[in-house]
Amino acid sequence: MDNGVLDVRNVCFGYDAAEQPVLTNVTFRVQTGELLLIMGASGAGKSTLALTLNGLIPHAVQGSYEGDVRIAGRSTSEATVGELAMHVGMVFQDPEAQLVAFTVEDEVAFGLENLCLDREEMERRITQSLAEVGLSDQRKKAVEHLSGGQKQRLAIASVLAMQPQVIVLDEPTALLDPAGRAEVFAVIERLKQGGRQALVLVEHHLDECIGLADRVLVLGKTGEVSAEGEARRVFSESYERLCEEGVFLPETVRLSKELGLSPVALCADEVAEQIGKRLGNGFAFGSLIQEKSWSEGARPAACAEQTADAGRSASPEDEAGVPLLAIREGMLSLAASGVLQKSVGALTISSGELLAIAGANGAGKTTLALHLMGLLPAHKGALFLSGKDMTGLSMAELVRNIGFVFQNPEHQFVAETAERELVVGMPERDEEQARVQAQSLLQRFGLASAAGRSPYQLSQGEKRRLSVATMLTEERKVLILDEPTFGQDQKNAREIMQMLQSLQREGVAIVLITHALWLLAEYADRVAVLAKGKLVFHGTAARLFSQPELLKQASLRLPPAAEMAQKLSVYDPSLAGIATYENVRAGCLRLLGERTGVEA
Repeated sequence: MDNGVLDVRNVCFGYDAAEQPVLTNVTFRVQTGELLLIMGASGAGKSTLALTLNGLIPHAVQGSYEGDVRIAGRSTSEATVGELAMHVGMVFQDPEAQLVAFTVEDEVAFGLENLCLDREEMERRITQSLAEVGLSDQRKKAVEHLSGGQKQRLAIASVLAMQPQVIVLDEPTALLDPAGRAEVFAVIERLKQGGRQALVLVEHHLDECIGLADRVLVLGKTGEVSAEGEARRVFSESYERLCEEGVFLPETVRLSKELGLSPVALCADEVAEQIGKRLGNGFAFGSLIQEKSWSEGARPAACAEQTADAGRSASPEDEAGVPLLAIREGMLSLAASGVLQKSVGALTISSGELLAIAGANGAGKTTLALHLMGLLPAHKGALFLSGKDMTGLSMAELVRNIGFVFQNPEHQFVAETAERELVVGMPERDEEQARVQAQSLLQRFGLASAAGRSPYQLSQGEKRRLSVATMLTEERKVLILDEPTFGQDQKNAREIMQMLQSLQREGVAIVLITHALWLLAEYADRVAVLAKGKLVFHGTAARLFSQPELLKQASLRLPPAAEMAQKLSVYDPSLAGIATYENVRAGCLRLLGERTGVEA
């Protein structure tokens, strides 16, 4: 094994309980120093494919396996998982699936100890790998006290320390905040520039990493290779099919195709450059757009913000002056594991409203959600549900009124099949009636074919959809969701959000914790931003995106659409205030129509 080449030939795989194969005749090759980006809709087999690359399939995962995976000429079928671990590093979606030690330092050292390295070399590798993922100051900290994002960075550091020839990263940034994602992608870029490993990256955050890929490989809905090649060519030639399958595409690609820009733009700078060329050298800065009234779909965000509250009908709680869920009496003091204290200012959530909570990993978002659910006691201040102090309510009353969807779906699974997972949440109903409702929910979430499968055998995206469905078995007043679109393709992510919107219309209050800032722009009525346990912002997404210093303080970054709008503001200053993709698209059409005569 001396050149690190990864060679996959006609790989097919099907889980024992599945009716259809997950992978079908997958073939590709990755050279040392090359980065292959694997894309596909939720459930297309991306994570399953990743498991074949380090030998967990076929050695540890049961199912029907055909084909061959070779590392520098040696078949993974002929080597043990232990032998392969020295040559193929694997970073999973869920960091807790691969963390074994008590402290950060011990976690990185664990693999090195198995290589029997001397102390000096181990020390050098531990120091270097922790620095690369931004955890140097956490070296002596207990792993259990790390946030979810910090745990993922630790998992990456542990793999980097082993210095494998092939590194497979299965959505390594899925649980990280925007700043954390940027740090990890910077590490991956340095690895690529170093040219010592073959890199395979599975990712949904394409806007942030597409520039790293030498090639992309797209898995279709039935696990076959739907497209492969240089990213710009694949997006240009297969755009309609990829959209139909629900694959998340960079918003710069969407805008390029919808505006007829060529070649397809892969970053905001390329979009701005091509728009500038379309406008021509005679274009003068400033715009006629501000002199005209904006359509509803293309209104500047500043205007949208002013009318957002006016457009929402008052809920019964609004009219009565009693919000569904409220933090009152000044400051609420929170405690996580009895170690870290955080304080947040007063917040209220009304019937039919969607409040998004954003912030860096470790800022206190999940801790706040656990307090809102009543699972953690407040050290100071008070929480109210429909005007009643929550300390006086039983856990049964809280559970009937407030639903909580965990960040890690597996933390809330209790049954042996997906269908039973829903049925157990309906204990007071007739068994047959409960099964009918469960089947309806499974159908609604695209999980009908998974009814008889173990929740733990589902893909990460399917697990997430099932976890959301479990909270819809009863009519709850408040629904709190921790990263509900994590692991979802574009189609499923939007379907989940549209489902939440339908619940809003029924009067359910939604609290959404997310790192996906495009969700804030498109769906949130209000946004609460936490930084180091303090409430540093409370308002609309548009106002948040107009404050770069605040974004920096909270370790947040502009979502792709807002970044494009900012770049395009050199041609039209009013575009700088736009936060959503549809508004950017409409603004560009109007700009091009006014300046070039193109039909807008």
